[in-house]
Amino acid sequence: MRQKHGPFGTVAIVALVLVVAFSLAGTVHIAAKQRAKASVGAKAPTPANSPTSNLPTLRPEWIGGTGGVFYRNMVVVLTWHNIAPKGVYDTISIQNFASELRALRQDNFHPVSPALFSRFIQHKARMPDNAVLLTFDNGCVGVYTYGWPIIERYRYPVLLFPVFGRTNVQSGFFTSGEILTMVHSGLATLGSHTYAEHYGAPAGPTTSGPADIVRIWNGHFPETLQQYDARVENDAQRAMRAIQSFAGRKEPYFSDPFGQYTPRLLGLLSRAGFTEDFTTLGWAVTQSTPADRLPRINVGTGTSTASSMVGATLDVARLTAQDPTWYPPASWTTMWP
Repeated sequence: MRQKHGPFGTVAIVALVLVVAFSLAGTVHIAAKQRAKASVGAKAPTPANSPTSNLPTLRPEWIGGTGGVFYRNMVVVLTWHNIAPKGVYDTISIQNFASELRALRQDNFHPVSPALFSRFIQHKARMPDNAVLLTFDNGCVGVYTYGWPIIERYRYPVLLFPVFGRTNVQSGFFTSGEILTMVHSGLATLGSHTYAEHYGAPAGPTTSGPADIVRIWNGHFPETLQQYDARVENDAQRAMRAIQSFAGRKEPYFSDPFGQYTPRLLGLLSRAGFTEDFTTLGWAVTQSTPADRLPRINVGTGTSTASSMVGATLDVARLTAQDPTWYPPASWTTMWP
């Protein structure tokens, strides 16, 4: 039976979206609805992500459930991290994950492939109504052990973002064999969550931040811009080679560690071929969304349920239709004490 989702006031909707959608790394990101100016210390590499328009820009629409259609001409990107018998923090329980995928089918949502998603943001294809893209960060083994049988049951396409340097090295993460099994099924597409740069690094005597956006402090001074560029670009190239070794081709998808990014990082990623960058800022993706700043909502926490997932998905779709001109700012960073 289809679940019923009651109306919310505007304030309640925004509160729900902020709490449910913006906390992929345990930090709540409040997305101000304004375009922030890029903060670049020196000339940054330029992302190469301009769309090739073969179709007119399709305006996102909120239909509201008429005929089983809630929204069209947009994609809500859903994110999970890990799956386990019991849910906690950014790990969803097996039972709740299964109920979420069941709800996608019962409520007439359409999981799309990353390839079709790419064609949509390049203005080369239309989306089915109620489109969602399913993504998984970190490469946690629970996604394979507990989640993969459920994904296979529904035959839903998924986009995986492993930290490739952890493969076959660190317990709790994918092995090469598990990655190959998923890729060879035809359901899984590989992106990158860095090769080995997903960690917090010192940015100064008293601050730290994601290693892929900070110039690492060695105790006396930070690395130079040239050293930073070389380190991050080398990591991106290693990740792309890993994708090629598993999938036999390059893929353009990158997920920001801790949800943070800068124009300089985006330019370096673009050089390595990563031109579609996913943030943690919640909204729906439209054809006006910059390809290097793609919003997502987190539906894989310890308290996530099918009802909260469907509610958050419909909320951001409706809000996006009301304000289709908003998208994540040019830079999003937060230093840690």
